[in-house]
Amino acid sequence: MLDTTPTAVDSALAHARRTVASRVGELSQQRTIRALGDQAVRDLVARYTDALESGRVEDILALLTDDAEWSMPPSAACFPGHQAIAGFLADGPLRHRWRHLPTSLNAQRAVACYCWDDSAGQYRAHVIDVLTVRDDRIAAVTAFIDPSLFDVLGLPAALSSEVSS
Repeated sequence: MLDTTPTAVDSALAHARRTVASRVGELSQQRTIRALGDQAVRDLVARYTDALESGRVEDILALLTDDAEWSMPPSAACFPGHQAIAGFLADGPLRHRWRHLPTSLNAQRAVACYCWDDSAGQYRAHVIDVLTVRDDRIAAVTAFIDPSLFDVLGLPAALSSEVSS
């Protein structure tokens, strides 16, 4: 029916299994979080928000795995590796003032990011950063630029200038 041999099908399946295993890793995200422990995860998220709020690229990169990726679906923009992430952060997000609140999305750790709005005199809901953790570092940041998610998550639409993570 497929006009192929059993050997070719077995080979394709073996290749597919290797590819999935290399991308998925040993542990699911929930198992990784449990293995790391609640306090260590809270500390990682706190260091992440502190680094973002301070605007220090090197502090952010220190929290990331060497092969980390930063993406912003549905945009095709993806920044793989420290050099690409550093350039993206310096040219974009770190040019603004931010405040953050820890949260979760789809059972993953996340950070609600609020950007300063001069005209409103407050921090406005802007993006939810979903963090994928590997060992004790961040392997991926998936940034959802959709302020409507804040309402879905029960988060405030704005923060006063005094609020900090």
